Amino acid sequence: MKLSRGEWILASRAVNLCSQSYLRESEMTSLAFNEPQISDFLWLDDPGTDLQGFVCVIKGVVWVVIRGSNSERDWKGNFNWLPKYGTHRGYRKSSDAVWDTVRSYCRKHMDLPVVVTGHSAGGGIGQVLGYWLADEGHRVDLVTFGAPRAFTGRLAGKAERGFRRAFRWVNDRDAVTRVPPAWLCSFRHIGDLRLIRDDGSLSDRYRNLYGGRIKGTAKALTFQGIEA
Repeated sequence: MKLSRGEWILASRAVNLCSQSYLRESEMTSLAFNEPQISDFLWLDDPGTDLQGFVCVIKGVVWVVIRGSNSERDWKGNFNWLPKYGTHRGYRKSSDAVWDTVRSYCRKHMDLPVVVTGHSAGGGIGQVLGYWLADEGHRVDLVTFGAPRAFTGRLAGKAERGFRRAFRWVNDRDAVTRVPPAWLCSFRHIGDLRLIRDDGSLSDRYRNLYGGRIKGTAKALTFQGIEA
């Protein structure tokens, strides 16, 4: 399959920002300060859940970027699967921890569109934050990389309909994207699939389900990869 130019640009920007979310706060703050395209930068950090990420404005778009798993506490949150109000309990807890900050920030820029992105667990948390922002009337696009399922049953459908566009990038046979399992409380993915095959080609459907080596998402975008 071939991407439109607009989707290609969106995914390229998103994968770069996701990669940068793994930098230390001081490194990312310095990078943002010296990058003229980035304005109103704000680092996100919750010690209780170990959620980290940032929000900023780039070329008239608000970006909400959530880092993936990088600590023992992150992994404990990943396996806190049992849903709460139709949402992965661990991801809902992490989203709650920064929701007031993210909501206040986005309300300052109510006239701007919002893109929410995240890698791995960051993509799961990003789904929740993005859904909440869309429910408050923001124009939200969602772009995830190697993200697990975050919603169950009907709420997954409602959440997906709230986004202007939603894309989930998946490396071929990436085990992270198979959890929580679909049979557990009817967990479902949201967003249009963008599957990166082992040879770097793109598809919108699965071929193999399990096994294999996980590769960098950005290979197909010719950007520096993110390790899944």
